Amino acid sequence: MLFYAIAGVWFGFAFIVTLIHYYYAGAAFLLWMAVVHGGGLVLGGFWMRRI
Repeated sequence: MLFYAIAGVWFGFAFIVTLIHYYYAGAAFLLWMAVVHGGGLVLGGFWMRRI
């Protein structure tokens, strides 16, 4: 857990939130990752297309 804590401090808030969701989501974690991070990629693509 020490390495996760150090990585959270090093990589920032997003890593800590992902780690927290990993422990609380349980079996639904993969679905959470697909929806949230996949949705972020889609929104980023729309934003880049607009520029």
